Amino acid sequence: MAQAVSVQPAAITPIKEQRLNLDQKAFAENYRLKRALFSVLLRFVWPFRAVYTCPICLYRGPFKKKTTRRYHHTRTDAKCPCCRANERARLQYLVTADVLSRRSGGELDILHVAPESILAKWLKSRARRYVSADLFRQDVDCRFDIESIPFADESFDLVFASHVLVYARDDRKAIAEVRRILRPGGIAIMPVPIVGDKTVDPEGRRFFHEPGLDYTDRFRDVFDEVREYFSGEFDARYQLYFYESALPGAPDSQAEPHPASMRVSEGKYADMVPVCHVAARPE
Repeated sequence: MAQAVSVQPAAITPIKEQRLNLDQKAFAENYRLKRALFSVLLRFVWPFRAVYTCPICLYRGPFKKKTTRRYHHTRTDAKCPCCRANERARLQYLVTADVLSRRSGGELDILHVAPESILAKWLKSRARRYVSADLFRQDVDCRFDIESIPFADESFDLVFASHVLVYARDDRKAIAEVRRILRPGGIAIMPVPIVGDKTVDPEGRRFFHEPGLDYTDRFRDVFDEVREYFSGEFDARYQLYFYESALPGAPDSQAEPHPASMRVSEGKYADMVPVCHVAARPE
């Protein structure tokens, strides 16, 4: 795997903090009782840990660590104990909520590829029509290869597909397919793991592509506008960085950085979410 990309904090410009809209507050109410229980219990169990806020369920308290034995490392302050959202899910939620808050128009027709449970619940609450999809899973509305999407042109307002394109043999074709099914003014959110400075397309690997920071050029070839959001653009209380260390006893040669890691400092890594826009139809 390629070495983690180095990202300087000065390159990140914080955006203005957005107030939670009524839809977000209403969704968080689904976790009201569980949130209250965990907030009290875990501050007693972990009294000296930092206190964070999950933007999805509004839990406030310590986050849990996450051990990933495949990469021989552990991440501190990684997962919300209430809704189980990790750093990546929290960032993707904040980005999507920010983008939708700026969008004019009514309810959305949403296609969610390889749906994550917590984000699926929230997107369903925002949708007029919500369609889940995957290549292999049985618990979705339809199954297809993202390189050949079985929907007509201009069928959706939002397509969300996290860490899907690295598995597409022809990712450029997949990107073009997503663009095809989006309506004017549509949005595609398709984050990929950033594992190097430059994108490579190795043969015979689990991932058909190892995206670099230049991967968004593939989006710009197809979409009218692409905006990149980084971990540091939102309030620190949401804890959107990966804080990693090798597992005790793991050889240094086996401890790999997180596969979505842009190095900020020793043991601290950022993530990035690209948002792709289709131009609105002229009035």
